[in-house]
Amino acid sequence: MRYEIKVSIIVPVYNVSRYLSKCLNSILGQSFQEFEIICIEDCSEDDSLRILEKYRQIDNRIIIIRNEKNMGLSYSRNIGLLNAKGKYVWFIDSDDSIYNPNAIKELYNTSEEYQLDSLMFDVKEEYESAELKREFRLECASNRCIELEKHTGIEMFITFMKNNKFNSMVQTQFFNKSFLVENGLRFAMIIHEDLLFSVKVLLRAQSVMYVSKPYYQYFRRQNSISTSKGDHKRVEGVVVSYVDSVFSLKNMQLSKAAEEVYVTWLIVLREKIVKSFLEWIKTDTEITFNSSMYDVVLKIILEEEFPYIWSKLYFDTYRAIKSKPYIIVYGAGKVSKSVIKFLEMLEIKNYFVAVTSGKREGVVELKELVAHVENSLILIAAMGEKQKDMISYAEELGFSNILTMC
Repeated sequence: MRYEIKVSIIVPVYNVSRYLSKCLNSILGQSFQEFEIICIEDCSEDDSLRILEKYRQIDNRIIIIRNEKNMGLSYSRNIGLLNAKGKYVWFIDSDDSIYNPNAIKELYNTSEEYQLDSLMFDVKEEYESAELKREFRLECASNRCIELEKHTGIEMFITFMKNNKFNSMVQTQFFNKSFLVENGLRFAMIIHEDLLFSVKVLLRAQSVMYVSKPYYQYFRRQNSISTSKGDHKRVEGVVVSYVDSVFSLKNMQLSKAAEEVYVTWLIVLREKIVKSFLEWIKTDTEITFNSSMYDVVLKIILEEEFPYIWSKLYFDTYRAIKSKPYIIVYGAGKVSKSVIKFLEMLEIKNYFVAVTSGKREGVVELKELVAHVENSLILIAAMGEKQKDMISYAEELGFSNILTMC
């Protein structure tokens, strides 16, 4: 049976043979049938292509596009959008699925009734393990409690941000394809591409709506893009999003309320940059950006976040800290504050703050810690000539594991 194509489902595929059938079955089992499924096969090394070809023999609405080489999620989504024939598009990851069998029907009908640029909705979470659920539990992805009526994208962005309910997942958005094409909206070739794309959508959209229904089933698994940590590309992805967002702010005419919320968004991105960077320093890899500008931006943010010590934040420092059960922050001034912040953000709890003399609340004299000489690392939290005197005194007490932090 031939159907008019009203909706294009875009499914990037890479090494998902264990999950792909569930994804495709959830789409093909929809009560709404006037759609195409554009599967962009990104040079998988498993049986993903074979599974796609098997399904295509059963249903000719499945279209397979093969990349010549592995290009990544953003490229595959862009290729899917370029080839989409439907009035509306829905980006679905191939290890996820549609939660509601009436999802496409309801999303299409609502989008048509209100002539929407974007329709946003909730997500049902599923985790491969209890550990992943504890570590990666989604925030702001459901029960956003906004009335069912049409807004501009900026109005919606303000409401979400003020209530801490903004979710950038493009999988939980049903787009009018013409709106995306006419506004030149494409996915940047970075990790965390949703951060940039979703904000740009809201800044340009004139008609957006949110429905409090879980149409999407999100599956968090080991070794996926979303659970991998420490990749320098994750740091680069958020830095690129931040820089692009800063330039966008300078070129936009926003109301005072919208500008305040947008600045809050920039703060959120800065926090994500720091978090991604701290995950990266746990790996023995090098950060290489495509542009020196991004490297400069990262250094500025780190210098503001960790004054005095930012240049010491790399893998060798982390490895040294993790090698000892006790950390002694030697110094109780402004450098010490940065060191303590660094340790706490790394969730390192076993540390003392020590001085040469004059102990006070929360601070001990270094000589009181000689019992930990063998199993502690001293972090010198001071600058200039003070460092030499502090190192000499620590060595007199028998400490040998000493690291200067600035």
